[in-house]
Order: sequence, then structure tokens, then C-alpha cells
Amino acid sequence: MASYTVQPGDTLPGIAKTFLGDPGRWRELQLYNQALLVDPARLCAGMVLRLPPGAAVPTPTTRPGASTAGAGSSDGRRTRRLRAVARSGKRPPFSRR
Repeated sequence: MASYTVQPGDTLPGIAKTFLGDPGRWRELQLYNQALLVDPARLCAGMVLRLPPGAAVPTPTTRPGASTAGAGSSDGRRTRRLRAVARSGKRPPFSRR
């Protein structure tokens, strides 16, 4: 059984779009989690929702609105700049050598 831990700012339509492919399918999530979601407007961070069969399997970084750009670094632009400098063979301006 696949599950998803609700993150701050998540909505049922957003979760439905991410894992079911259509935001209009949020009612399926509500029905599948009716013991937990008595009021669908009261979605709290930390809730663990069961996903219906056939839903996309969540990964640790998957959440509605999330981007994997720059994953593994705190700043994707900085990483790209450092790679460009490394390819050019020039010394970065902040080098201490």
C-alpha cells in the first residue's frame, strides 16, 4: 500500500494531481482516507494518506509543487557556475590558492 505524508501547503487537489494525474480526483483520496479526512479542508502537515491502487508511487522528494532542480545542493545556480568554471580551466574568483 502506497502512502504520502502531507507537507505544509499541500491540498487534496494538488496531491491528486501529483499521484492520480487529475486534481479533480481529490474525492477519491478523501473516500480512501475517510476515517482520517472527516473535513477535507482540514489537511494537516504530517498526516499520512493512503493512496488508492494505481496511484504513482511517491519518492522521498515527491510532493506537490516540489522541484528536483538542484537536488543535492543548496543552490542549483551556484553548482552550474562552479561546473562552468571547472570546464573552462579558470580559477574561481573566491579561490584561496
